Amino acid sequence: MAILVVDDSRDDTQLLKVMLESAGYRDILIADSAESAYQVLGLKDPSQTTKVDLILLDVLMPAVNGIQVCRRIKSIDRLRDIPVIIVTVQSDPVDLQLAFAEGAIDYIRKPLIKVELLARALGFATQLPPRLRGLQCAGAIPFPCSRSSCFILSKNRSESDFT
Repeated sequence: MAILVVDDSRDDTQLLKVMLESAGYRDILIADSAESAYQVLGLKDPSQTTKVDLILLDVLMPAVNGIQVCRRIKSIDRLRDIPVIIVTVQSDPVDLQLAFAEGAIDYIRKPLIKVELLARALGFATQLPPRLRGLQCAGAIPFPCSRSSCFILSKNRSESDFT
């Protein structure tokens, strides 16, 4: 599964990458701006598209903010179904409402908490229908549990795995 992290903060992108890699994800793409994200997604040249399964998108970026990036991604048919999760320090409900209106499916507040990142991000990365995502490992539905989803709720993990 390829995860695109879009954030102008090098510290935040590195933290996200480390958290995701610790959960077993190796295909993590980093974009430090909207333009860089557009390049990865093939907006300039569709023949140069990289397959992306999930986008973690910061709101506060120079030039083009994350809400505008989300709007542009969701306006393109071949990208429309990629889940976009907003990662932000913002707490203004208006900004969150705008992000959801533009197609974001969830948000995670900074400072990042590993267990929250994994539960939210990886819940949207499953192949289950949206209304069932995140329930399989809790035993609420009788679907086989994917390795990545079970990581989140594994009883064999220590508290340090989630902080």
